[in-house]
Amino acid sequence: MNFCKRHGWHFRLRLKCDTWIRANRRGFQLKDLQLQAGERRYFANVYITRKRRGPFHLACWRSVEGKDDPWYIATDETADAKTLFEYKKRFYVETMFSAFKRRGFDIERTRIQKPERISRLLLVVVVAYLFLTDQGLRCIRRGKRRYFEKGHRFYSLLRLGELYFSDRFDSGFGIEFSLPRLC
Repeated sequence: MNFCKRHGWHFRLRLKCDTWIRANRRGFQLKDLQLQAGERRYFANVYITRKRRGPFHLACWRSVEGKDDPWYIATDETADAKTLFEYKKRFYVETMFSAFKRRGFDIERTRIQKPERISRLLLVVVVAYLFLTDQGLRCIRRGKRRYFEKGHRFYSLLRLGELYFSDRFDSGFGIEFSLPRLC
């Protein structure tokens, strides 16, 4: 957090439920908040851990279903609904990173050493990722998802796109793809 401060960066950091905080002149673990389904709470000027690091602001939320673990997000900015929304955006990026790793293209296993070659590989992988994600979206829009997701299995857009594209290609259908408009 100090690194972020030194570089002028803002942060959203998820804390574990057993983290100790000090808020409103009392110390407690985050799990002691016992958030109910759909509940949100915000705290200003809290100190994290018994070593009293801070002050920070804290946004707390539990999903409407109440099944998932609550989120406890520490930030250097005012904690509000925007804090939770911005933290949620990280999941979109994580999906892409996992696609680049072992769940997808497995680019970590490459033995390429030269930066310009790595750069070209990344360009190809990003284009392939965009293509297959587009195919996954097309599959959903055409109502074909159920043909590929048997039972209760849900695939990422990348995996769904792979299956949809392979099926169309094997069936002799043309390839459909359009790049997003950037301007």
